[in-house]
Amino acid sequence: MHDPSFTQYRTLPELFPAGSTCFMLGQPNYGCRGQVLQVSPEHRGRVQLSFTEAPEPDLRPVVRAKNDLSVKYLPGFRIAQSLGVSSHVLSRVTGSIFINKSPRETDADRQARVNVGLNLKFNKKNEEVCGYTRRGSDNGWLYSEKVGDTIGAYMEAFPEVFDYLARSNSNASKDVFHVDDVFGPGEDGAGLAQGSLDKLAALAKWIKELPSSNSPRQPCGTQTLDEEVVKALEKCVDSSAAEAGGGKKTVVTMQVGTWKKSEKHS
Repeated sequence: MHDPSFTQYRTLPELFPAGSTCFMLGQPNYGCRGQVLQVSPEHRGRVQLSFTEAPEPDLRPVVRAKNDLSVKYLPGFRIAQSLGVSSHVLSRVTGSIFINKSPRETDADRQARVNVGLNLKFNKKNEEVCGYTRRGSDNGWLYSEKVGDTIGAYMEAFPEVFDYLARSNSNASKDVFHVDDVFGPGEDGAGLAQGSLDKLAALAKWIKELPSSNSPRQPCGTQTLDEEVVKALEKCVDSSAAEAGGGKKTVVTMQVGTWKKSEKHS
């Protein structure tokens, strides 16, 4: 079978053309970025490279500010109180909520269901969403202020969902709701109202376009740096490099294998 993405190289100059970007894998200066200058005529497997030794940035200001830059997580009841909903409703909305858009008499295994939960936590897979949810030491869920903002926008855009959940404890505890119960029945009190189906479609589209829908998931308890901390580190490193004028350049001739060509920057 022919693979159009496959490229066969026969010579070192073909594999490592002059000007292609590479990174040091040996010591010293592991990770330094450089460029291929040329494959020496008498190469014998060696390539001439130019590496830039970037200055070591001072990250202490970022380390000191880490707590202020990191996301703050709160227990669910705190977020629920600020929104005026119960902790149970908050828990349901941040997980999965399915709405059946098929006629009521449709068998359960044939129903067309739409998930209108925010999918910010995954109990069975033990996964959390970066910047939004985190599992606490007591195994309970913690939520960031972004969760409160997202639910607040949800309540404003589609209040019917929250009105239905708040109507009774039994509603909030159901696994599947019917579209007519949430958004209202047809004009004659029976059948599916097109307006309800349109509202459900608009809700599904709204959730899909939320920033949280594209946020990465990770196993609960994973130690990661929050987005604002990473941005501060990047700014610090870029500033340090600019002040140093790009760093010291070193030309070396090396064996293939002690450095790696970058496919992205070639």
